[in-house]
Amino acid sequence: MLNKKIKSKVVLLLLTAFICITITACNNSDDASKALITGTWELSSAKVADQEITRDDFLKQMNLDSFPQIIFYEDNTVSIEIFGEAKKSKWSDDGDGVYTIKDSDNSSDLQVNLENNQLLFSQSGITLVFEKQKSAD
Repeated sequence: MLNKKIKSKVVLLLLTAFICITITACNNSDDASKALITGTWELSSAKVADQEITRDDFLKQMNLDSFPQIIFYEDNTVSIEIFGEAKKSKWSDDGDGVYTIKDSDNSSDLQVNLENNQLLFSQSGITLVFEKQKSAD
């Protein structure tokens, strides 16, 4: 039978291993969450009330030359490209598929939701739906 000193060391070792595994699992979860959001997201449609607007119709109605894009980078920076201009800022993962884009001039933060492989930005009854673009490997 193991003496008390050895038993306590074994328990301490097991606790340490458990903590290390837990921390590693959390880091992997953060990495997985980051992998889900990073990349280029392009407008695929818009919803006003219950009416869906195609991206082509949205482009025409807004008199845009190119589709709005949101590019999330692994270093927690983001570029929002719309109306021919790119605005750079920072983003954070709030958990449960919710991400916050920090407004660079601190007027207001934007919140986006990742649901069913779509990035949703909703404000004032309008929802912009973005889909992740495949990387050119």
